[in-house]
Amino acid sequence: MKKIISSALLILALSFAMQSCNSTKNNNSSKSQSKEIANKLKGTWTLSSIDGITANNAFKGEIPSITFDFNSHKVNGNSGCNQYNGGFSLIGNIFTPTPMMSTFMSCPEVNQENKYIELISKKSTLVLKNNNLQFVQNGKTVLVFTPSAN
Repeated sequence: MKKIISSALLILALSFAMQSCNSTKNNNSSKSQSKEIANKLKGTWTLSSIDGITANNAFKGEIPSITFDFNSHKVNGNSGCNQYNGGFSLIGNIFTPTPMMSTFMSCPEVNQENKYIELISKKSTLVLKNNNLQFVQNGKTVLVFTPSAN
């Protein structure tokens, strides 16, 4: 009986050890992927489309932008009229923002600023494709950015 209990405890301990190794490997892989994406996201990005509509058609006047600061884990930019900023985490390619704060200037141009803030404030999968940065939510690309000339 003691041998059976000892064997069962040994098997249990080994399975925990193996699970621990797998989660460390996955965590390291996720950190590596986050770092690789972070290097590619440096700088300012300019919106090229929102929900399939070109930014030039959705915004009259200033086109929204986003800048990632990986040292402080913050984003900031222009949302078409107002300035916004907030925190974020990036695990793998999953962007999880904190609530965004924004200025409240009266904007003479009619645009999709509220929609932009709504979309940039949601958890998204980031996809870098053809020199574009895509924010994907529920399987749909909702925001597409191109690198800004700095």
